[in-house]
Amino acid sequence: MKYRRNLTIVACLFALSVTGSALARGLQDDVNLCQTAFKAESDRRYDGAKFKFKSERGSKLRTLTFKMTFADQRYTVDCKVKRGEVVEIVWPEILTN
Repeated sequence: MKYRRNLTIVACLFALSVTGSALARGLQDDVNLCQTAFKAESDRRYDGAKFKFKSERGSKLRTLTFKMTFADQRYTVDCKVKRGEVVEIVWPEILTN
């Protein structure tokens, strides 16, 4: 009985680790997508800007939040990704005027 319980615990931990690594790969892919989109946009508007990933929320429409450093100022930029495509980049209002 004790062996069976230990085997169940090990199986559950393995399932959680596999799920976690799959989610991490998806998140990293989305971060890379956003970084590429930022680079394309920042070459035109914000030359020299640097982006650092901070957080993510959502599942079907994932919103990734980045800190952007531009001209010695820091801003928050959101990148919305759905099904492996960037659907929207929300630039700080102060930079879009």
